Amino acid sequence: MASIVGISSNPEKSRLLWQTKVSDMHDWLVVSHFPLQQLAIINGLSYADAHNADFKIETGDPGSMWYVYRFDYITYKSKIIKPHAK
Repeated sequence: MASIVGISSNPEKSRLLWQTKVSDMHDWLVVSHFPLQQLAIINGLSYADAHNADFKIETGDPGSMWYVYRFDYITYKSKIIKPHAK
């Protein structure tokens, strides 16, 4: 099973987006929050390293609160390529 740790200024939006990208997402948790993006990055990297997880940095408002989140999943969903009509 794989895990992702990430930072976001909008964790609910991130959760909804990840649900479309990975299969069998579970154990979603907002681990902590920080007033500065750089503090969230430092703590998120440390958390990801301690839990052998991939780390993702999302874009967001630099002046907002930043959240460190984590979740487990089985695999990334495949993109389905539809043939063009001729």
